[in-house]
Amino acid sequence: MTTTWLRRARAARPREVWVLGAVFGLVPSTLGMLPLLTGVIGLCGLMLVRTWRLRLIVTLFVVAELLGLPWPAAPILAAAAWFTCNSIAFGAGSWLRRPRGARLQWLLVLAAAVGCGFVVVALDWWNISTGYVFPLPVPPTWSFPLFAIGAAIVNALGEEALWRGLLADVGEAATTRASNVAVQALSFGLAHYHGIPNGPLGVVAATVFSAFLYLVGLRLGRAGALVAHLATDLVIFLAVIQYAQFAWNG
Repeated sequence: MTTTWLRRARAARPREVWVLGAVFGLVPSTLGMLPLLTGVIGLCGLMLVRTWRLRLIVTLFVVAELLGLPWPAAPILAAAAWFTCNSIAFGAGSWLRRPRGARLQWLLVLAAAVGCGFVVVALDWWNISTGYVFPLPVPPTWSFPLFAIGAAIVNALGEEALWRGLLADVGEAATTRASNVAVQALSFGLAHYHGIPNGPLGVVAATVFSAFLYLVGLRLGRAGALVAHLATDLVIFLAVIQYAQFAWNG
């Protein structure tokens, strides 16, 4: 049975969907350069959404980023608020679909996802080989593959819960499908300005990848998008972990 929260979320105005997308995209991309601007974006987001539930989501996301919590803590907290108020995670019946020829489609999607991972590694090989810095204690060498797998799982779950879960569901009835794809893809792309790869190239790559995941979700359900995202992240993190630098800042 659809909850009151879900009905209200789906009654969001098109403007509010774009506001959420802007907050989720601009806050992570501006935080490292202009923290004050990050706070202003958050305040504007609070002013432009009309329900306390959407304000709660914006607040949790922005505060987690301003506190410097490790990614993807902010998406996980915002999505957790969504799921707490919504008894139907990711929307009714959308977790797994079985279209005709599903096995072949799953294989093609997984192959494409792994290919995306290798493309990202190739595009960002210089930065990867010079070592990304993780604000964590140095783990034992034998645990590096486990660290990469764990990081990929947490990252994929958090980002899928927010962009192909919360944001896509809120926009599902408020905007057209084309607008919904555009909102979550552009938002996801902007959020990866400091990602792998970073800069404008990272934004474009993440935007295209996000649109791909959205289309996978339409065909194979949200589980399909999650598995595809996980496969891509696993390739990336396995490459990054070989050259990672660890610095405990706590």
